[in-house]
Amino acid sequence: MNLASIRTRLIIQNIGVMAVALILLGFLTYYIAAGSQMRALDHDLERRSQRFIDDHRRPPPQGEEGMRPPPPPPNSHQPFRGVLLDLQKQPLTQDSASVYAPNDIQRGLDGEQVYSNIVEGEVPLRVITHPIMQSGRVIGVAQHAAPLDEVFRVQSELANTLIILFPISMGIISIAVNSLVKRSLRPVRNISRTADKMGSQDLALRLPIYGNDEFAELSTTLNGLLARLQNAFQRQEEVLEQQRQFVADASHELRTPLTVIKGL
Repeated sequence: MNLASIRTRLIIQNIGVMAVALILLGFLTYYIAAGSQMRALDHDLERRSQRFIDDHRRPPPQGEEGMRPPPPPPNSHQPFRGVLLDLQKQPLTQDSASVYAPNDIQRGLDGEQVYSNIVEGEVPLRVITHPIMQSGRVIGVAQHAAPLDEVFRVQSELANTLIILFPISMGIISIAVNSLVKRSLRPVRNISRTADKMGSQDLALRLPIYGNDEFAELSTTLNGLLARLQNAFQRQEEVLEQQRQFVADASHELRTPLTVIKGL
């Protein structure tokens, strides 16, 4: 492959542009898919957290605002159940270890809904810290967690699929680009072959014109140049023919006087 040829440079440039475009498209696809999956998980967490809060509400005893502690879970070691905390950041559940994200509790007490990723016992979790509102005031926070194993598995499979598809796509694109560049440069090859057939005495040949693109415009311009050159050569031939005829006539006219002079 001649790296200096226009065809090779066009192929390399087009393949390079397509490779960059595919990489950007892959990152964008992964980012959109991962973001959509995480938003769906966050929405599900918010729904579960709100349901968890609603299930454990009770009217404030004797005018005091509060939440009734939830009953003990069937499995006290289940890490994905919800946990309720009061204004003193004390868990209302019976297992204080169920507090998933201690650093987010104050933000929840400030009325902010917070999402965070943590690792609990080598299990990645997505945690929501949800403020508990009553009469327009924050009376506590709830935290709910969901495992991220499935999310990470799907994201890993998507990344692997995109990585596998990249070389396959580049192979298909390379074949297509090579074919398109070859077809696009066909008028140039036709111009080159026609120019090789032309000689100084054979200017009647004209370049073929295909379509209405820049190559067609170039062929039209070169055909006009060839027509002007042909006319110039024809005029030159006519002038030379006139000169030869003049010399012949002059020789004939001078022959008789010279004969007479020689006879004297």
